[in-house]
Amino acid sequence: MLLAPYRVLDLTQSQGVLCAQILGDLGAGVIQIEPPGGAPGRHLAPFLHNREDPENSLYWWGYARGKRSIELDIEADADTFMHLVERTDFLIEAEPVGSLAARGFGYSALAARDPRPTGRPRISQWSQARAPWPLPATKIARRCA
Repeated sequence: MLLAPYRVLDLTQSQGVLCAQILGDLGAGVIQIEPPGGAPGRHLAPFLHNREDPENSLYWWGYARGKRSIELDIEADADTFMHLVERTDFLIEAEPVGSLAARGFGYSALAARDPRPTGRPRISQWSQARAPWPLPATKIARRCA
């Protein structure tokens, strides 16, 4: 597979899930970070046999296929989060500009833990050069970001 040597850390929830799905379909190993209580997508209909259960969401099955996931409060367990960051090649997030930095996980903090001289690519739907971004992203941009 084209992206088999790469690992992706996916912080997206309902916005940006398509990006990680496509990278996974191309062979990348994708680790989905779910917030405490699980990802919101697990609670979206339709459900298998109409049973509302986080494991039965067909939406979740579609967008989380091929991903491994971990339920993690990245602020409360920052060491585990940084351990995962150090072992992945890409970070995908759909947070508004500056929100990760405000929580202590901005580019500088992540780059300081990255041993590679080229740094870590980051994929986001938001321009990191301009905060706040004046225009809302479209639905397709949020899905693909």
